[in-house]
Amino acid sequence: MSKQRVTLPAPENVAEFWRNRGCESVRIELREYEGRVVVDVRIYFPDGRGVLRPSKKGVCVAVNKLPQLSQGIIKAVARARALGLIDGDEATDA
Repeated sequence: MSKQRVTLPAPENVAEFWRNRGCESVRIELREYEGRVVVDVRIYFPDGRGVLRPSKKGVCVAVNKLPQLSQGIIKAVARARALGLIDGDEATDA
């Protein structure tokens, strides 16, 4: 029996936070790219009218790699805390 391919009718904005005071944001989306569902972590910047537009800066990986990406980020947070780069009790906006 073959596995049915899941499609997304539109991009799903999972999370977004401000990168800096220059009004750039980091957006995490689930979307389709070339017929495959991907997770896209991308910098958005304001255009001349103030509308946020995607930049070329970011990373896009197949959604089946999301657990590995998540584990890598969890390890990076733990290491940054161990090195004193971030507080252990910093709040998240999620």
